[in-house]
Amino acid sequence: MGLAKEFARFLRKQERMHAVWPPIVTNVRVGDYGLFNEGAFQRLGNILEFGVQAATRDGLQSTLKLKSDAVTVVRHEGGAPVDVFHVVDVDARLEIKFEHKSSFFVQSAKLSAIEMDSPNAVAQALAAHPDWRRKFKVVSRVFAGTHVTVLASGEATTDVAITGKAAVLAELEQKWEFTGSLTFALNRELALEVRGKAGPIGVDLFHLGLFGGTVLAGAKAVPSKVEASEVTAVALTDFDSDPIDDL
Repeated sequence: MGLAKEFARFLRKQERMHAVWPPIVTNVRVGDYGLFNEGAFQRLGNILEFGVQAATRDGLQSTLKLKSDAVTVVRHEGGAPVDVFHVVDVDARLEIKFEHKSSFFVQSAKLSAIEMDSPNAVAQALAAHPDWRRKFKVVSRVFAGTHVTVLASGEATTDVAITGKAAVLAELEQKWEFTGSLTFALNRELALEVRGKAGPIGVDLFHLGLFGGTVLAGAKAVPSKVEASEVTAVALTDFDSDPIDDL
């Protein structure tokens, strides 16, 4: 299984969101449409191409502290193991140990959401366009972080060691903003390494359906016998199984 599919499965399980791949560097916004590829959302374009606009609003803010079950975090301060770093001028080390291949460590001090204001109105407008395809998924919410760190192991028994003063490491675990006084070392190359960057991590998606729960699936346009007023935005909320790739 590819790393993208593993990351998508990890995010669905941990945060109940759909992954963008690769995270952080992929440009995605509310109103984008696309398909699933390797379990992650892949952008094809924006609904503006169909003459449809989507008003947005700010969603909730939170932090992001995720790791795979096979990832262990160990802290040493002054040569001794500690549960948390103290604000002291003592040499210290933060170790992130990946026991298995394709394991993840994801941190962000601030995770913000931008969300679509009226998904049903957007779905009805899209249903009325002859070029819209039922298989398209639409981004209704984007989750983006600041000072995001995403690490993924390419091999089993991969160890990351971040060394510096205890006070600086304590601040790192609060903000995940890397400074020049820290040293970052690996025993094996990582499959994915993002340190202290800003950008999108995941999205919420919907596709078109009918009031009452019927999903307008498939590759074709919305049937002409279906009135736009009958159409609703159906959120993709099956986070317990892999989505079917349609790209």
